[in-house]
Amino acid sequence: MASLYRPGDSPLHRCPALWKLLVLFVAGVSLAIPFARWWVLGAVSVLCVIAFIIGGFGITELFRQAWKARWILAFTIIAQVFFQSWQRMSANTLRVLDVVLLASLVTLSTPVSELLDGMLSLLRPLSRLGVNTDAIALVTALTLSAIPLVSANMRAVREAHIARGGHGGVMAWAVPLLVISLKQADELADAMDARGI
Repeated sequence: MASLYRPGDSPLHRCPALWKLLVLFVAGVSLAIPFARWWVLGAVSVLCVIAFIIGGFGITELFRQAWKARWILAFTIIAQVFFQSWQRMSANTLRVLDVVLLASLVTLSTPVSELLDGMLSLLRPLSRLGVNTDAIALVTALTLSAIPLVSANMRAVREAHIARGGHGGVMAWAVPLLVISLKQADELADAMDARGI
């Protein structure tokens, strides 16, 4: 699975992976609270904007990452439109967008190897309880890398489908997306197996 890391010398790039993961964890927990205040959602959104600027990616990249997640956001909206008020639906959609943007920031500014080291540092206390922290760190790092990668795959498949004049709704491009995702997962499994992981 390809890394989305972009080399740079910004304060965000120099920030230790452990700190970035802690911010992501705290923000994720804050956003997961069902009745989180609007100011919490707004604060995380502002944090995303500031981090994209500090990281040297700019507002353009922020919108690009948000655009890559448009189908995830569309699914989030469709899944709630008949069951939630528009206020709750908007809040939940903003939660998903914030998490996607934060995960994108972490993967754009941090090599996967540093993500693994950061996760191991974060989970080190649990190893004393017999928890396999190496496996947890690996799975978490791969998940953080996979979120923006799946969004990018979704965009590429959808755009290719439209370019061919395709019609037929979601299933017409969801199946190729599933095939690509499974192929990448299979390649990743082979690479991990070859390394004895």
